[in-house]
Amino acid sequence: MKSYKISSLTLAKRRAISGYLFTLPFIIGLIFFFLTPLVRSIFFSFSNVSISNIGLVLEAVGFKNYNVALFVDPVFVKSITDSLKNMIFTFPSIIIYSFFIATILNQKFKGRTLARVMFFLPVIVTSGVIFYLQNDVIGVTASQAISGGGANSSVDALDLTGAILKNLSINSGFIYDFINSSINQIYYITVSSGVQILIFLAGLQTISPSIFEASSIEGASGWDNFWKITLPMISPLILVNAVYTIIDSLSGLSNQVINSIYRVTFTNSDFGLSAAMSWVYLLLIILILVVVTVILNKFIYYEND
Repeated sequence: MKSYKISSLTLAKRRAISGYLFTLPFIIGLIFFFLTPLVRSIFFSFSNVSISNIGLVLEAVGFKNYNVALFVDPVFVKSITDSLKNMIFTFPSIIIYSFFIATILNQKFKGRTLARVMFFLPVIVTSGVIFYLQNDVIGVTASQAISGGGANSSVDALDLTGAILKNLSINSGFIYDFINSSINQIYYITVSSGVQILIFLAGLQTISPSIFEASSIEGASGWDNFWKITLPMISPLILVNAVYTIIDSLSGLSNQVINSIYRVTFTNSDFGLSAAMSWVYLLLIILILVVVTVILNKFIYYEND
């Protein structure tokens, strides 16, 4: 009787059950290890938290911590502004770069597996302690390049880029800032595109070659195939990568806001203010994700529609 009930389930219900089983470890971890600290941080944000012999003592202060975070603290709001400005310029660069590299890696050529590993390797290399060590080395190298010496070639390259843009009558505006910012942060863009390249590559491999063969028989060019087949069918993954890139950019170890909250928490030991800063920043990230999702959803092609 039980086997009959299982076999009578529709394919959609079986997939739903598989999905819940697959996400069950995350749900358990969310409830037992994440939800309790999350709720406590809400109380912290409305309290003055002090440490005593009996543990943490909370004194209700209302919205004082939020007022300090938004209107008194000189670093927090500025760090948010700088982080958002940096994300605006690096976000499209990462999406474009990762899609371009994934398209190349999807082609058949010798050493393709090695090339895929090389493009994903920075994600592993720039994690944990290695991330901080790399930042120190890069910081020293950058300071040497600016101060002078044989490392001035990087500065000369930027000057050359500026000269090219001026010859193209691009002296200011968003395009000028976007290109300059992309060149200045080429290292960051490269090391931040590994996961996006992997997602795009997986999506490109799901497109059946027979679709391209049929369109070629009808006289479509490679350019037509890209705009009318590849891009529409890969568009849902553009949304996935957009959400991932925004979260990764605004919550990474090098983010100025995260460092500001870390300073308030562990240097100043002001747990109430840091909790308020965290919630303000979290709500801002959620708002940005909602806006981006609503905008991109208008241009996404879903095959089931």
